Amino acid sequence: MRPLQLKMSAFGPYANEESIDFERFGKNGLYLVSGTTGAGKTTIFDAIVYALFGSVSGDQKETNMIRSQYAKPTTKTFVELRFCVKDRIYTVYRSPEYERPKARGEGFTKQKAQTELYFEDHTLPLVKAGEVNAKIESILGMDRAQFKQIGMIAQNDFLKLLLAKTEERSKILQELFHTEAYARFQEKINLKANQIKSDHGKIEQIFEQTRQLSNILSKDQEYEESELLHRLEKGIGEAHQRKMQHQQAQDTIQQRIQIKSQENGVLLQMKKQRALKEAAKQELERLMPFYKQACLDRERLAKSKAMVEGWIEQKKELQDEMMKADAKEKYLKDWETIKKKLESGSRLLKEQEQRKHEIEEEMALLDKLLEDGDEKAQEQIWLSYLQQAQKKEALLKEEEIESKKQEQIRFAYQKAKVALKNEMDQLSSLELAFFDQQAGFLASHLEEGKPCPVCGSLSHPLPARLVDVSIDQANIDRQKENVEQKRRVLSTQSEALAHSNASLSYIQEELEEYAECKPKAQIEQKLIEIRREIAKKEQAKIRKVQLQKQKTNLESKFAQIQAEVAEWDRQNASVQASIRQLGECKAKDEIDHRLKALNKMIEDDRKEREEQDKKYQTISQKKAELEGTIGKEQEESEIELEKALQKNEEELQSFQEAKNKYDQEILQLERFEQNERYVLEQIRKQIQQKQAIEKEYQLFKSLADTFSGKLKDKNKIQLETYVQSAYFQEILHKANIRLMAISDGQYELILLPAINKRSQSGLDLGIIDHYNDTKRSVNTLSGGESFEASLSLALGLSDMVQEQSGGISIETMFIDEGFGTLDEEKLNQAIDLLIDLSDHRLVGVISHTNAFKERIDQQIRVQKNGEQGSSIQIVD
Repeated sequence: MRPLQLKMSAFGPYANEESIDFERFGKNGLYLVSGTTGAGKTTIFDAIVYALFGSVSGDQKETNMIRSQYAKPTTKTFVELRFCVKDRIYTVYRSPEYERPKARGEGFTKQKAQTELYFEDHTLPLVKAGEVNAKIESILGMDRAQFKQIGMIAQNDFLKLLLAKTEERSKILQELFHTEAYARFQEKINLKANQIKSDHGKIEQIFEQTRQLSNILSKDQEYEESELLHRLEKGIGEAHQRKMQHQQAQDTIQQRIQIKSQENGVLLQMKKQRALKEAAKQELERLMPFYKQACLDRERLAKSKAMVEGWIEQKKELQDEMMKADAKEKYLKDWETIKKKLESGSRLLKEQEQRKHEIEEEMALLDKLLEDGDEKAQEQIWLSYLQQAQKKEALLKEEEIESKKQEQIRFAYQKAKVALKNEMDQLSSLELAFFDQQAGFLASHLEEGKPCPVCGSLSHPLPARLVDVSIDQANIDRQKENVEQKRRVLSTQSEALAHSNASLSYIQEELEEYAECKPKAQIEQKLIEIRREIAKKEQAKIRKVQLQKQKTNLESKFAQIQAEVAEWDRQNASVQASIRQLGECKAKDEIDHRLKALNKMIEDDRKEREEQDKKYQTISQKKAELEGTIGKEQEESEIELEKALQKNEEELQSFQEAKNKYDQEILQLERFEQNERYVLEQIRKQIQQKQAIEKEYQLFKSLADTFSGKLKDKNKIQLETYVQSAYFQEILHKANIRLMAISDGQYELILLPAINKRSQSGLDLGIIDHYNDTKRSVNTLSGGESFEASLSLALGLSDMVQEQSGGISIETMFIDEGFGTLDEEKLNQAIDLLIDLSDHRLVGVISHTNAFKERIDQQIRVQKNGEQGSSIQIVD
């Protein structure tokens, strides 16, 4: 970034607008900024920072405090910077929020903050502060903190980085290179290690709770993990073996129960069959008459089957006749409907044709109305005239109000002027009377031959007379206070009159711009006429769109009706042909009456056949069942069956009791085995979890100790400090190139190793003295040597920050003071270093030192002018 031109108005110590044309100094070289303390030398750099970033220090309150205390109330506060980046030119304008006098009337109002960024290629400017800030940071490739570190090496910052401790230097490097991410990462690792340690304690607690659930393990005895698993597996195996033995015995008993149950079922079935056989004989005797009657009914219905088939054939013939009559009736109805549709369609087609003709005539009239005139453009022209007339009218009212106010102020001013003159005349009279009174008093004590205390004369021919008044110094002082009070009143009225004159002049200047303005009434009347025409044409446009839509709908509907009429013609011909083809038909009532009679006879026959068939099937099936039951032989006697049943029941009860006992034992063993298997599974998982957590903890504990600098017998270097030391080494490399030159090869900056391994280290700075080949702390350097080292370090840091900002080059920089401690030789070496530095950039040196004034031709001289603020003069 290279500044081209800077404008400041009412900014800091500068009361008026000041401009610096940096292009006069060229693209590179050295120039001096000189001036007395407090004149505003450093403010030039602050103005550049404010223009680019909207803030100098980053404090929001600061932007409300940069307005110059020396500026007149009407002077506007702003900074405008024109600068170049990569051969592209930008202009940024900023004005803070501040209080200013009202343009009209008394009192103050807030001047709103303003931010604007303009581009040379005529891209639309940005006018929002957030967008401008983001765009400039994108253009420069760095933020405000980095720009200030690169662009200004201030006198208070020379020794800060050189003499700082590791902790302080770490904060400086963190802000510049944004290394706080490494500190956050280190903290995350520490938190992770602590979390894993906590998780390990929790899993140990859960492990002990799980072990207490086991019935195999002793509650108080401690076990190794391998022994614990072995005991659980052994106990579970033994319980499982006992359960399998019980299940085998249970299966044997279950088989015996099934056999006895089957035997018992057979005996019960035999007992039941004996009783059923006797009952079947009696039921069969009762059923036989019904069976014979059902057989007779089946024979009768079989003989009437031919008659029913004849009825069905007659029904089919009658149904065909009915279908023919229905079809002819439908065709006749359709023919009547189609004839009515054809008549309606023809009428609609004529109506549509007439409506279309009416629409086309109306549209032609509307087109003629819309042909001429551009009332919209005329309306905009006359609206601008109206705005001018309204503005003129408002200004005339303001002029009238301000004129009346000015007359009042002028009257008050004249009145105050007369009052002051009267009080001053009265003061003169009092002073003269006081002096006469004093002279008379002195004269009353004169004696001939004695010297006068005033003139020393021994003769007193015309002594002053003693006046008959009494005036003392208090009377005169009170009158002086009255005069001063009237003078203040006159000053106030004078200021008010001047302010009113300025406001009236401002209004009259604005009125001159509207001298040729047309009368407001004429403009408003013209606007009414134009807007009537516009409204008429707008309505015509709307009407035309409506008519066009109606016309389109009519054409669509006309085509649709034509298609429908054609279809109805075709349907009419088809229906007439169908009617002729059907010919004469019987009456539907007669056909329907005959169909109903046939249907009733057929349905009655069907129901009777179904009832008789169902009755026959039921009786036949029952007869067969009874005959089957009667046909079985009795195998066992009643007494033998009862004995066998009783014995079977007793044996079955015994087997069931034995099975229930095994059921209980197996259930207990299953619960025992299930519990111990659950404990074993959980303990295995928890052992694996413990091992995984212990492994993870060792890893993260090692990382946390490494990143925190807590490794035993190692230097206490934290991760962020380690990263910063890499940046710092590169800074020292760049700084030593200049330090070796300015110190004639004597000094070289280095990072010192830690003195002990008990405190944090990593950024301790030392010096190599190549004259005696020793290493020592930078605190041992003299004042001049410290300046050389700190200046070199600051320049190296500036180069490093530029590289880390994506290679963005700041083509200008300021170096503020700090040269007063150097002797003549060192001062000349510093100047030579700055001259070398300015080969590729523009360097501004802020200094009082005469050596700079003598060797640097191009200068910006800042002059402090007391209550009038500071001013700038360019010398080249």
